[in-house]
Amino acid sequence: MLAVYISWEAVKSLIGHEEPLTSPVGLILAVLSLAVMTASASVKQRVGKEMGSIGVGAFVLFGWWWADPIGALAMLPVIVWQG
Repeated sequence: MLAVYISWEAVKSLIGHEEPLTSPVGLILAVLSLAVMTASASVKQRVGKEMGSIGVGAFVLFGWWWADPIGALAMLPVIVWQG
């Protein structure tokens, strides 16, 4: 949904030749967000690789074929909230 919204707003701005609103606070927040989000994404990716999938582990250990999709559904609220 966010990707659709961003695409819509970008195309609308291009077609309408809309200039962006500027402010010193907005500029500082954008730069800080870029730095923090880049560092956060790097750490999250490293942690995700180290953890592996609990659902796949449950399948390997116990043969529970349903553990991975159930784990994905359990994580969905967090994924939506983070997104």
